[in-house]
Order: sequence, then structure tokens, then C-alpha cells
Amino acid sequence: MPLFGSYFQMGDIIMIKKRGFTLLEITIVLGIGSLIGFMKFQDMRKEQ
Repeated sequence: MPLFGSYFQMGDIIMIKKRGFTLLEITIVLGIGSLIGFMKFQDMRKEQ
């Protein structure tokens, strides 16, 4: 999954610049989390 690779690189850059969560980082994490949840939800609906 190339999406995860680019996210982790970006996370490393943010962490080096500033310790702790930035607003951007929180937004990215929530966005990816909800995206994964939505994809899993779609798969569950297809199986039924």
C-alpha cells in the first residue's frame, strides 16, 4: 500500500520538526482511520 508509506514518511518529517501531534497529523490519522473503516464496512456489506 503506497498510501501508508507516504503517510509514515510525512509523519517522520512532522515528528522531527515538532514533538507531539500537529493539527495536520491528527487530521491525517483520522482521515486514514475513517477511510480504512469505511472500506472494511463496504467489504462487509458486499459479503452479505
